[in-house]
Amino acid sequence: IKKAENRKPTATQKANEELKAVILANVTAEGATATEILAKVKAADAKYNVITLPKLTALLTQLKDAKAVERVTDKKKALYKIA
Repeated sequence: IKKAENRKPTATQKANEELKAVILANVTAEGATATEILAKVKAADAKYNVITLPKLTALLTQLKDAKAVERVTDKKKALYKIA
């Protein structure tokens, strides 16, 4: 029996779900780099100024694994767009 199977999400997990919703709202169909998405998220609301690029990239990767976002590599640039 796994110990964590019926536990509720942690405060960090809840905060990350909120951040994912904001990130999804700022991802376009044309595609944008993580840096461009970070700039849009920070411009949208000052409370998101605490997000760093590595954290944003990790959340984008979670969204990619959940099939919400598509990652396209253009030469050496990784673009994220709505799946």
